[in-house]
Amino acid sequence: MSPGFDSPNMDTRHTHATQSPNREQDTTDVEKAEKLAKDKRARKEIGYAGYAELIASADNFWIFRRFDRLNARVMLSMQDEIVDLEQNLDAVDKTAAAEPGDDVNNGTLRNDTNARRRALVHTAREKLGNYYRHVYYYSQMRQHHDADPKHVDNTIAWFDVQGSAIDDAEKAYLSQDDAVALVSMQSSPLRRFLERWPAFRLFRQWRKFVHSPTLENVQYRDTDKIKCFVKLITVSFVLIMLIAPLWVLMYLEMTIMKLVVNTVFTAFFLVMLSYVSNARTQEAVAATAGYCAVLMVFMQLQAEISR
Repeated sequence: MSPGFDSPNMDTRHTHATQSPNREQDTTDVEKAEKLAKDKRARKEIGYAGYAELIASADNFWIFRRFDRLNARVMLSMQDEIVDLEQNLDAVDKTAAAEPGDDVNNGTLRNDTNARRRALVHTAREKLGNYYRHVYYYSQMRQHHDADPKHVDNTIAWFDVQGSAIDDAEKAYLSQDDAVALVSMQSSPLRRFLERWPAFRLFRQWRKFVHSPTLENVQYRDTDKIKCFVKLITVSFVLIMLIAPLWVLMYLEMTIMKLVVNTVFTAFFLVMLSYVSNARTQEAVAATAGYCAVLMVFMQLQAEISR
């Protein structure tokens, strides 16, 4: 589901000319008092339970911080601890190799009599495991896309409508630069283009209602219906691009004109394929090559029939 918010009808006209400064101050004080009461009520009746319900209601609300700067600091610290262990282990090896006598055996792990060396290796194993796990998990977080500003604004708008259900300091993470979308939604360029239109976003057929007092001001869109609609447009485009050039080529006799038509339709197919789908460059080129081959085969069959 893709959420959005209704914009409340607000009278933005001001009557500064008819209001005295004292009356304006009284109005401001009343508004502040009402907002404070609304926020207190929201913290009591909604709180984190309602906020968690909002996040769980749609993929777009799964926005969390990646903590880039803090992770860099932690990994540098963990790395330095391991470097220190490595240097100490090298020093122990050098000291053991320099000991007098032939009874010192530095070529065994099972029968190593150097307790400090065994302790260093054991500690290094634990720290390396923690370090690699941390690096791996953070690298997974780095693969998530940055949070869409539109989705962040929707979350903030929920607070504006419902009241500040969460303390300001605890919801400030939404405004951080390292906020990421935990659930990545790869929309096609065509869908992103359609969703720029308010009329498309607010189309009644896309509405999906969620029965919850906490989410009553949230407009949800049925993503399954939107996906089907976008697929229908894509399939229609492919059919038109397959059928239209065949009819055009049927009525052309000059080979040069047929090649021109083939070139134009092939180029247009590549451009539109890149626009309406998430196909990668190599996939788009491969599909276009197949499309061009179909047109060339049709031209060849037409030439043989005409003989």
